[in-house]
Amino acid sequence: EQEAELVFLLDVDFVPSAGLHTALAGDPAARAAALLGRTALVVPAFELAPPPSAEEEEGSSEQREREQERSGSGPAGGTAGTAGQGTLAAATAAAGKPALRALVAGGRASAFHTAHFPAGHGPTDSARWLEGGEAEHGGQNVGYEVRYADFYEPYVVAARAHLPRYDERFRGYGLNKVSHLHAVAAAGLRFRVHPTAFVCAEEHAKSTSWGAVFGQAGPHTHRVRVAHLYQRFKCELRALEGTVDPASGAVSARHGAAQRAGVAARMAAVAA
Repeated sequence: EQEAELVFLLDVDFVPSAGLHTALAGDPAARAAALLGRTALVVPAFELAPPPSAEEEEGSSEQREREQERSGSGPAGGTAGTAGQGTLAAATAAAGKPALRALVAGGRASAFHTAHFPAGHGPTDSARWLEGGEAEHGGQNVGYEVRYADFYEPYVVAARAHLPRYDERFRGYGLNKVSHLHAVAAAGLRFRVHPTAFVCAEEHAKSTSWGAVFGQAGPHTHRVRVAHLYQRFKCELRALEGTVDPASGAVSARHGAAQRAGVAARMAAVAA
């Protein structure tokens, strides 16, 4: 079985916009940038407000009827929000960027997790993406490059050969994607936002795993352990010769042999 050269790192509940695979497969420049240019292609992520419940829809209908009676106008055709839970994301992904832009303008969609964790996707600059702020190259829309910042965890398409492995010490909930994207940046990959592709998911209740870690009843021990591990993880990356400091772009080149050997042994033990 042959492994794909490009992989898409994405959470399972997200739906990619239509034509993403076709666009990448048929774009030699994009493939070359990922395979040869060490570029991670960022696909902007959005969350969609759930459609109105039957009670909310009925209340809205009654309010419209009362307003029509007062104004003397006839009934309006069609109702908004008829898509059921689980279908809105698929419908939006199929309709493309114009439909998503309309949902954002109407307050029914927003950039993913901007309310409670803006660092996760903030550097993507979804407002710029929605406005169509893309760079032109040879008459082609090639998106725009963004700079990595700590805790940035975009969904990316990248060459399998250029991607580091996830660190298995990040067990359970918390910072697994953050640490991996930090390692991606430290490996020297650049982040370029795709001009038209996106992924979207409908808002849903917090998982039991989230509640166990961040809920009011959850213990603080796991959060403290993960936070400490992340700082240690970053220190280990900085100690590796030839890695790039994601914040400054400087390449680490001079470190003691004993320190390098110790870090290498630790990483080998984790990978084993």
